[in-house]
Amino acid sequence: MASGRNDLLLLRSLIGVVLLIGLGIGGWLLFAGTDDDGDGSSVLEYAEVAVTDLTEVSTFDGTLGFDEGDPITTARGGTLTGAARAGATLSEGDVVYEVDDAPLILLYGRAPLWRDIGLIPRLESLTPRAAGTLTWMAAEGDVIEQGDVLMRIDDRPVIVLYGDVPAYRTLRRTVAGTDVVQLKSALTALGFDPNGTLDLDNDEFTAALEAVVVDWQQEAGVDDDGTVDLGQIVSVPGPLTIDTVLVAVGSPVGGAPVARVFFETEGSEGDDVLALQEALLRLGHTAGDTLVASGVFDDAT
Repeated sequence: MASGRNDLLLLRSLIGVVLLIGLGIGGWLLFAGTDDDGDGSSVLEYAEVAVTDLTEVSTFDGTLGFDEGDPITTARGGTLTGAARAGATLSEGDVVYEVDDAPLILLYGRAPLWRDIGLIPRLESLTPRAAGTLTWMAAEGDVIEQGDVLMRIDDRPVIVLYGDVPAYRTLRRTVAGTDVVQLKSALTALGFDPNGTLDLDNDEFTAALEAVVVDWQQEAGVDDDGTVDLGQIVSVPGPLTIDTVLVAVGSPVGGAPVARVFFETEGSEGDDVLALQEALLRLGHTAGDTLVASGVFDDAT
């Protein structure tokens, strides 16, 4: 029994010694690495931080070139008479190539130009009210404006005046109506009333109008009697172009069409018109600052 108690006391003594040694080593490790300034404070050291771009460079072997790209086509038929050289860089407004010496110009836009655009012509037949022999006729393709001679019947000129009311009677003193006002407006536009003697609000054929008619007839080379005979004028809404002459010179006329003519009326409308207008504005073609990118082809376009 005494031997067992001695062994137990020895074991407890050894455990106590080991614990003391462990505590001593731990304390030494805790304080040995500390730079103590004597006031109980520690000194921290900082490293400089730099912000830079992360760059990755890859090198490949190859040859600089271009994609094949899309072909440039045109609906215009003919002979190719010129083209931009291979490798040329073209900008808006440059000529890509020429067909029958007519240039095809590069324009930028979201919509392709897939049709003819412009002022849409309105085709009509033209029938004179005078009867007789056709002794002269304007040629196909001629543009006839107000005051021009359209044809001659029995060598007497038939003159174009602008107006929506067709000539249907002889105009002379004592008559009144919208056709009289139309005659006043036409002769005023042609410069035969420089002093403003004609009253456009009055629909009567007055003495003042008769005097203006005489001046006009003298310049036109017709009888200057102050009366506008039926068949002496043709009333049209605006400038016309002779499309087709239907009657040969020397043939009798009266009551039947002598020509087909067309008038420029409404303009084309759409995204392609808008693309054209935007391109013209970028290139500086503004028609005196009257061009507007509206998508409707007008006189300014």
